[in-house]
Amino acid sequence: MILNKQIFLDKGSDNNSKQFEESSLYSFTQTIDETEYQELKKKLLNNNFLFYWCSPSENFSFLAYGEIFSISRKEFKNLSELDDLLKSMTFQIVPETEDKSSSSHPLFVGGIKFPSQKTESLWNDFEFAKWSIPQILLFRKGMKHKIVINVFGNELNDKSTWDYIESILSTENQPELEITVEEESQIKILSNRTNSDFTQWSVQVESALEKFSHQKLKKVVLARSNEIEFNLAPNIFSQLQQLEFNYENCITFAYKSGGSIFFGATPEKLFTINDGFVETDALAGSIERGINVDKDHVLELRLLEDNKNLTEHKSVVDFLLNRLTPFTEKILFDSQPTIKKYSNIQHLYSQIRGKLKTGVTTFSLLEKLYPTPAVCGFPSEDALKTINEIEAFDRGLYSGTIGWFNLNGSSEFAVGIRSALLCGNTLHAFAGCGIVSGSDPLSEFNETELKLKPILNLFANETVYKS
Repeated sequence: MILNKQIFLDKGSDNNSKQFEESSLYSFTQTIDETEYQELKKKLLNNNFLFYWCSPSENFSFLAYGEIFSISRKEFKNLSELDDLLKSMTFQIVPETEDKSSSSHPLFVGGIKFPSQKTESLWNDFEFAKWSIPQILLFRKGMKHKIVINVFGNELNDKSTWDYIESILSTENQPELEITVEEESQIKILSNRTNSDFTQWSVQVESALEKFSHQKLKKVVLARSNEIEFNLAPNIFSQLQQLEFNYENCITFAYKSGGSIFFGATPEKLFTINDGFVETDALAGSIERGINVDKDHVLELRLLEDNKNLTEHKSVVDFLLNRLTPFTEKILFDSQPTIKKYSNIQHLYSQIRGKLKTGVTTFSLLEKLYPTPAVCGFPSEDALKTINEIEAFDRGLYSGTIGWFNLNGSSEFAVGIRSALLCGNTLHAFAGCGIVSGSDPLSEFNETELKLKPILNLFANETVYKS
């Protein structure tokens, strides 16, 4: 593509006598066509990308490349202090941009790990909580496609900066990046193992159920993982395309750090803030899909009448309402859950929307709303303690939160479920389910198997290598 970088150089030249502060951020937006968007998306996803986000049902996606600034924390405690850090910084948007709405685009991207006491080298490439400003943002909303360039003031009139950015965006003389059928057939599974088979899982569930009788615990979410080793590293561009096609009602995401990529297609939105309103979903309680319309409807009715799933769902709704009330002037919510269907599973679903009070910040909400009972349990402290005692692995970003925000108050966050971590040639896929009083280990085990399918089905046709 042709980058109109002269506008940057002119801006730097016009202000050459001024001292640009490093913390002054300039952001430029340029419209591109769909062909350029698709070519750049393919190139950057097969390169050193930073973050990818796609909501097919909303026709919204973006791809972040490069990191020019970041904020982070090593623990979940006092997460809202990041708001004070942001307030102390000076950010400025370039006035000579062709699109005045660019200030509503994502600015910071990143995520927060699940607050587990366990730590494993598996997640070493990711900090506990980190949010980064990308140098390049490839952006699509509806039929509009844009490229956003972020540069700090001290580099604004540096021609070499723009030459480098232009080289990143060039799609000329690039080799074919899509993986071919022949190349795909060369990928073989060397091993496939779980960290918790049914016997181990039953022991974990029974251990959790024992705690219900003599603790305040009402629900705890236990998880398990599968580890698949390949002879070659799978192609992330191909996997994300499949997830977008198969799960168009989910948010497909990929977060890369070092040699690791955390990716998936999550059905669970943590919250969205836009124009002073916060929206969130309660998504808890699930059952499989039927093999035809009639059987699917029977399963739907069974889920709507199942006390175990209704209790689990209500705990999430009550949690969200309780946590949101101090931050909102008015809250609207579904009094009865409905059904939200995905290709392999259906969930009990309730939507909640509230008008935020003045001064409510992104991180103050994150601190109060996460982790939800849908991924941790209830009460949170008791559930988290139980998870740390029973689970034998570090969840890392699985069931953590990922997303984006900007300095105008807009943000969107999702919960990192239906997900996996790809480290070189090894894939770690994760799934969990809510344990409440009366839970059956076999039923819950089957539920985790169902939730592992979005990731494991990506590799269902791979050949298992036999020596």
